[in-house]
Amino acid sequence: MKRKFVEWYANIILQQMEDDINELVDMRLSIMKPMISKWSIQMYDHLASQPDIIINGFCAAGLFDILRVLAHYAHAHFVG
Repeated sequence: MKRKFVEWYANIILQQMEDDINELVDMRLSIMKPMISKWSIQMYDHLASQPDIIINGFCAAGLFDILRVLAHYAHAHFVG
């Protein structure tokens, strides 16, 4: 998502430079909301098509180990 924003912003600045314009980039919510929605859907589609990205992130953060311990604890105390 950050990359999408940087690309969008850089393209606007580049266009302004080419047109010899120096003005603030319009980042009103009415401008940003549709783009952020589109970028969010694209990010979801990307992550949904590559679940290993999420799994590897959980592993790198140590979350799988924590979940494993919690599952063992729950099983020992609530199931068995």
